[in-house]
Amino acid sequence: MVEKEVELADGNKHTLPGVEFTRVSPHLEMGYPCELTIHSSYLLSPNDELVLIHGASISGSDGLITPINLVNHAYWNLSGDFKQSTIADHDLRLNCDKVVELD
Repeated sequence: MVEKEVELADGNKHTLPGVEFTRVSPHLEMGYPCELTIHSSYLLSPNDELVLIHGASISGSDGLITPINLVNHAYWNLSGDFKQSTIADHDLRLNCDKVVELD
């Protein structure tokens, strides 16, 4: 269990409870340069919203860079209605300055 201070879409900073997972990928694992450390946090907002934060850093790069695209492939039934088969009524909010569109 962790508590993490984050700025939510309301523009205010909140300390949220949740869990954080970390993975260290050593230099040249799967052919990628640099030691890569990945953090994924799953937090709960005061309004019972799920907040996901993903980040990465490299070390020992010696001028090298490592391309990375962190994504979440979890699929959530946000309505709680297990008979509902569509997510058409759900809203997705991305609290970020930039988005990279991929094919």
